[in-house]
Amino acid sequence: MSIVLNGTTGITTPDVSVTAQSSDIVTSGNIEAVNATLSGGVYVGGTAAANLLDDYEEGEWTVVNRSIVPLTITSPITARYIKIGRLVFINMYITYPTTSDTNQAKINLPFTSVGYSYIVGRFQGSASGFVLQTGDGNDEGIFHSATNSVSLTNQSLSGYYVLISGCFIANT
Repeated sequence: MSIVLNGTTGITTPDVSVTAQSSDIVTSGNIEAVNATLSGGVYVGGTAAANLLDDYEEGEWTVVNRSIVPLTITSPITARYIKIGRLVFINMYITYPTTSDTNQAKINLPFTSVGYSYIVGRFQGSASGFVLQTGDGNDEGIFHSATNSVSLTNQSLSGYYVLISGCFIANT
C-alpha cells in the first residue's frame, strides 16, 4: 500500500495505493490521519472472502413495541447502533409504556438477526435484570427474565426505564 500525505509516501505494498488531498488530512498533535473511502472494502486477517470488511454504519433507530397489543414507546432517550460487517452493537435507553397488558414484551431491532443472541439489560426496579433474545431471521427482541427462561410481559416493564447494551449478528 502506498499512502501519500502532503507529497510524502508512507507504507508500500503492491496491491493498494491511497492518495489524499490536503483537505482530507486531519492533524492532531503528532498524529496525522486520512479521511478516505475505500471502495470494495478492506481485508482483515487474510484475503479470503470471509475476511473482507466491506460494511460500517452508525445510526439511530426508533424503538417500536412488537407485542400483540399495540403500545407506543413515547420517550426513547437513545437507541443507537454501530454495524461493522454483520456484527451489530446496540445501546438503548427507553421508557416503557404504562400498561396492564400481560402479553409477551417485544421490541424491534435495527437489523434482522441470524441465529439467536442474548443481550443483557436492566430495567428500573429489577435487581436481576433481563436478557433480550434476538430471533433467527427476524428483527425482534423478546424480553426474558435473567434468572430463568420466563418471558417478561408488557406489564412487567410497565412505566420503567429500560437499558440495553450488547451485540448480535445481522443477516446482511
